[in-house]
Amino acid sequence: MMHRTNHRLFAAVLTLALLVCTAGPSLFADDAKPDAGANDDAGKKWLRVEPGAFNVQLTLDGVIEAERAWPVQVKLDEWQSLVIATPVRSGQHVKKGQTLFELETEDIDKAIADAEISAKPARLALQQAQLELAQMEVDTPRKLEDAEQKYTRAVEDIDRYLKVGYGLAVKENEENFASARNALEYTTEELNQLQAMYKEDDLTEQTEEIILKRQKRAVEVAKFRLEQAASAYEVAAKHTLPRALSDAKRNRDKWDSFITNERKNLPLALQLKRETVAKMEHDRTEAEAKLVRLKADRKKMAITSPADGVVYLGAQFRGRWSNAGYAAAMQPGGTFKNGTIICTIVQPRPAFIRVDAGEGDLYGLRPGVSGVARCNAFPQVAIPARVRSVDNVPIDNGKYDVVIELPDVPEGVMPGMTFKLTLTPYRNDKALTLPLSAVEDAAPGGPYVMVRGEGDRAVKRPVKLGWRANGRVEVLDGLKAGDEVSPKP
Repeated sequence: MMHRTNHRLFAAVLTLALLVCTAGPSLFADDAKPDAGANDDAGKKWLRVEPGAFNVQLTLDGVIEAERAWPVQVKLDEWQSLVIATPVRSGQHVKKGQTLFELETEDIDKAIADAEISAKPARLALQQAQLELAQMEVDTPRKLEDAEQKYTRAVEDIDRYLKVGYGLAVKENEENFASARNALEYTTEELNQLQAMYKEDDLTEQTEEIILKRQKRAVEVAKFRLEQAASAYEVAAKHTLPRALSDAKRNRDKWDSFITNERKNLPLALQLKRETVAKMEHDRTEAEAKLVRLKADRKKMAITSPADGVVYLGAQFRGRWSNAGYAAAMQPGGTFKNGTIICTIVQPRPAFIRVDAGEGDLYGLRPGVSGVARCNAFPQVAIPARVRSVDNVPIDNGKYDVVIELPDVPEGVMPGMTFKLTLTPYRNDKALTLPLSAVEDAAPGGPYVMVRGEGDRAVKRPVKLGWRANGRVEVLDGLKAGDEVSPKP
């Protein structure tokens, strides 16, 4: 029975061995199938895969920055001149509320005094203008009504003259001339009749002589009156009456212009007065507001510290200080632009390191990564450091914000000092690594290496890669200790 069982077991094993030998090349193609030209691998040098320590380190530059800092900005609303009277020293330790520096006040004091003096007459002038405007509001409608009345009466008179008066004047001129002519004719006829009547008598009495003399005198007067009438007629017909007609027409146009101007100018003058008073009120309001702002600016001329700390001249941005020329300006008579952050009050502790990391460094940066920081001023002192935060949005082209925690900052290290950082994002004491040149990392099917197979043949084997550093790459899967790999895939 046992013999039969052993016989069956032996037959099963033999059958399985035959199946493996037959199916082997297809089941283990990556490790067993020789690569093209594998017959040429005899005598090739191979790299033996052995576990060992593998560290990934990043070297970064940074600057130490205080957690708490208060910029001191002098921003005046009205006054623009910032002239230092009493300066502050960079590095000076100050207390909250302590005077940092003072600005010159002579000019602003004079400006305030001038503004207060100018305010009184300006206020009176405004009151006077407001009274004048109130009177104009009443007078303007009345003046316009009076102008309309004058215009109406004048135009009625002129139109009446043009329609009736002128014709009557012409007729009167003609009648006057005709009357003088008729008077001469009548007087002459009477003289002739008297002479004829007295001529019939042989003897002319003295009384009759007187009558004839008087009549002759009347004829002479009538002739003179006719000459006068003829001259007056000619002057009136050629000059006086045409001129009167022309003057009447011209006066008609003048009155039209008069009423047109009054209708425009009176409301315009009223509106101008309104606008003038409104501007004076605006100017007065602005002058008063300016004076208020000047007095408020005057109170800002003595600048006090917002907190306990150390004085740094200028402003900081990302731990670095912008203060070129500030030391020279922070002297009596030195000037700053209005709105400038003149100094910053810094509390040196706690502090952190600010880093502008390159895009190529992001792979090894994440919160919690630790390392060592060395201040360039004290390179012999190694300070434990740890990544607090990493921004993945660039702050500048190819630059990313990284904050490094410093649990303990040595004495003497101050904000603004620069640091050299060495961080270790990865460490494996038993890592399997290869030179980057031994791995084909750009193949469509994924990375692979050429492993030494039977008969020194190179066999393609896929691998899973990990960290890279110093020209080497960690192999996470696909190789084991003792495998031998071609230096070049």
